[in-house]
Amino acid sequence: MMRTLIALSLITLTSTTSFAAPVVFSTVEFSTSAFASAGSASDGVNEQVSPPLPVSADAGASGLSGSASAFGLADTGLLVVATSADGAGEQSDAAATARFFGTLASTAGGTVNLFVNFDHQLDRTGDASGSLSLLISVSAGSSLLFSQIYDAQADLLLDFLLPQGSSSFDLTLIGDSSTLDGSAFALGSVEFDLQADDRQAVPEPGSLALSALALAGLSGVRRRRAGGWA
Repeated sequence: MMRTLIALSLITLTSTTSFAAPVVFSTVEFSTSAFASAGSASDGVNEQVSPPLPVSADAGASGLSGSASAFGLADTGLLVVATSADGAGEQSDAAATARFFGTLASTAGGTVNLFVNFDHQLDRTGDASGSLSLLISVSAGSSLLFSQIYDAQADLLLDFLLPQGSSSFDLTLIGDSSTLDGSAFALGSVEFDLQADDRQAVPEPGSLALSALALAGLSGVRRRRAGGWA
């Protein structure tokens, strides 16, 4: 009976603990783009691709009565876009993107945790419109494992069980503003981190002393049995 209780104690004191390590990608690309137009004036899509970091793109246009501007930035663990459009009877538009794309050439499989903090601000007046969205997609070889668009502020923890072989992660932040008679402003940021999850059974930090007591109790039981009583 005593040995059974001690065994149950040891099982209870053992738990599955997660050890995380940064994901090491074989190839990584950060890119940004920006576009702005107001009336007949425009500043075409300006694209920038890493390395080096950070990468940023900006565009601006001023018409007779309207103006627009766009900005995108991508850096390690960070994506930012900002767009604005002001019009007084003149169509004004702005759009920007910031993207991270990472590839794992060959893996043994396992769980990868993606932590994301998506924050944004949208202001509109008159007939103006604007939006901010985050696209997250994960692929394994030629198969799409996950694809989701988020358009609201969120703190995300996503777990992906990757098979053996190659896989990729794509995070794209998109912002736009548009108006004919009004103003629109959009500002979005994404902080993200990817960690490899290695789970194994270990004692709880505060339980090591209790484990030692349980082992001592087991030794005592053995000594008493060796002495001829139980």
